[in-house]
Amino acid sequence: MDGSAARNRSSWARLEPACVEAAMVLISEHQAGLLRAHFERALESPVRIDLFVEPERRLFRAADECEWCDEALELMTELARLSPKLELVVHTLSAEAETARRLGVERVPAIVLSGAARGSVRFVGMPLGYELTEMLETIVDISRGHADLDAETKTALASLKGEVRLELFVTQSCPHCPSMARLIHKLAIESGRVSADVIEAGQHPGLVERYAIEGVPTLVVNGEVALVGLQPEAHLLVDAIRAARAR
Repeated sequence: MDGSAARNRSSWARLEPACVEAAMVLISEHQAGLLRAHFERALESPVRIDLFVEPERRLFRAADECEWCDEALELMTELARLSPKLELVVHTLSAEAETARRLGVERVPAIVLSGAARGSVRFVGMPLGYELTEMLETIVDISRGHADLDAETKTALASLKGEVRLELFVTQSCPHCPSMARLIHKLAIESGRVSADVIEAGQHPGLVERYAIEGVPTLVVNGEVALVGLQPEAHLLVDAIRAARAR
């Protein structure tokens, strides 16, 4: 890890204990001050945040998956206010189906981060606990247009011939999930052939059942469960390349 990456991690480390509770208290004045200062130092280019929600009045089922829409909207609104380089665009899924399709969104709440990333970077569900810290780090990576990956990994990504869709199932209390989430988002930042979704398993039981998820982190590659548990960078990349070549 180079010096800038180490400084970045050190800065976020001071925020992690507060971020674990952010879904409940959102962003306190103290947290906002730390984040505002960090964004001022770390963000290099604009990052767009597309948030998809569904108004409560349109939810006809008690078990609908948009339980966290209000909280996600409040959190992203507060976050976007912390830097002029963060642009928040809010969409209603049912009213903007074509935009959702273009951005790869099928469920709410969903967060799509774009800017200098080459591929698609998404969060499906309200980012809670460790997931929020990972999202903040990913925003910085996107603003810089590159991620901290090995040279061999970048070379292999450049050689991809097919599309690779990565779906990582996580939970807010999983200590190994943020590292895996960071890794798949880094792959998407570096390659336009990679789309990476971090999915809050507890908020999407239907998807958990579909893929028979039994533990986290679990990685689904192009619709097939491929990896369970924390994986090294090279191992994850090999599976992504195999999936791309199989299409």
